[in-house]
Amino acid sequence: MSNPVISVVMSVYNGEKYLTEAIDSILNQTYTDFEFLIVEDASTDKSLEIISSYHDQRIVLVKNEINIGLTKSLNKGIKLAKGKYIARMDADDISLPLRLEKQILFMQLHPDVDICGTLYTVFGQYKYLQKLPLTHEQIKADLLFYTPIAHPTILMKKNIFKKYQYPENFLKAQDYALWIELINEYKFINLPESLLMYRTHLSQASIAEGTSQQEFALKALLLFLSKIDCKISQKYITIHKHLFLGETVPLEITEQWLKEIIKINASTHFFDNKSLHKSLFYIWKSQCSLPRKNSMMVIKKFYSSPLFLKGRLSLFEYSKFIIKILIGIK
Repeated sequence: MSNPVISVVMSVYNGEKYLTEAIDSILNQTYTDFEFLIVEDASTDKSLEIISSYHDQRIVLVKNEINIGLTKSLNKGIKLAKGKYIARMDADDISLPLRLEKQILFMQLHPDVDICGTLYTVFGQYKYLQKLPLTHEQIKADLLFYTPIAHPTILMKKNIFKKYQYPENFLKAQDYALWIELINEYKFINLPESLLMYRTHLSQASIAEGTSQQEFALKALLLFLSKIDCKISQKYITIHKHLFLGETVPLEITEQWLKEIIKINASTHFFDNKSLHKSLFYIWKSQCSLPRKNSMMVIKKFYSSPLFLKGRLSLFEYSKFIIKILIGIK
């Protein structure tokens, strides 16, 4: 295809088990003006054989002679892409048939948006709908604590990659590192609809790989904190790392640091105030939900803190929160 609107980029390494489903889900999209760049990263299983069995002119097979990893493979595929937009896909997920049609329509109707993600449905080992923030301001604030835009769901403008690429010193969490680089310059959005099935399975990540993912994510987080304020003390950086990893932090210390973030933002205006307070509220709620010694003290502290936002919890969420505290006593 000479001038496709979209270039779908997928890297494959030993993905034979779920690869056919992933490829078929792209080829069966209702929107058809795309090329499908598949970077085969020197697999030792039947991945290359599976890809080669397809005879669809939209598939562009790129074969790596040696394994170079996901980050470099994505950059390689994107450099070869001819589309105006880049869509990401992973070799073990399933894109729903209307995914590209709905994303490209939104991008064309909203030319100010640069990166468009969607909600997604987890299936396999676990099953649930993953909700995410929808607005750019909330995505930016939530970047403080996790990756609020799902990598395999994105559709983004190709011209972004004239200036940036996935940072090749990040073997894992390369998407989180890239979003941090882009968040002040480009507009992000998440569509309020699940358009991708995100597969969870036992072979997806070993304990060692999970640890590696965390290490690279923390490395990216440090870059983000330095953008917010280069003078943040090591004490607060350590606290933030624990919060980022969902680990238990004493409530007094948690509250102190979250209030400090508000104070810093009052000076730097890095985040939208309303979005930042919402993000901090949910981290405060999450910490208060973790098992602690005195449940009544936790409930009282939760509601008396300036971090508490009245009206943010529905009756159901409130009841669930209280029950979780009461049954979570150490």
